[in-house]
Amino acid sequence: MPASKPTLGYASRSDACRALRAKGLSNAQIAARIGVRQTIVASLLWKGYSDKKREAPPRQAAPTVTAARSGMSVQLMNEINELFPYHQRVLVRRHATARGMSTQQLIQAIVEKVVADDLVDAVLDDGVAS
Repeated sequence: MPASKPTLGYASRSDACRALRAKGLSNAQIAARIGVRQTIVASLLWKGYSDKKREAPPRQAAPTVTAARSGMSVQLMNEINELFPYHQRVLVRRHATARGMSTQQLIQAIVEKVVADDLVDAVLDDGVAS
């Protein structure tokens, strides 16, 4: 087993990753702070929790919004989830959370605003104007 690499005042990179995660930082933020790729951070976090006696790594969970609470139909929420892959929904999660919305609600609001304000050509900027 390789020797631990002291990082940011912690005994190892794994310890640094766990401490920064406990402070609420994302894998990307942790990676930037310790100077490694996000995949390394994920691996270090998982390695630290792989012992079955330990709990699973804490996750930054977005507030759960049910269809009833959001005012959206379950069908619409499912359609948005199918149209926008998980990694895209994750990218808008912080914007949705800041507005007290679910990611589905924010995606719906963005699409409605772009269409209502005739901004499709400006947003796509693909040289095709209608």
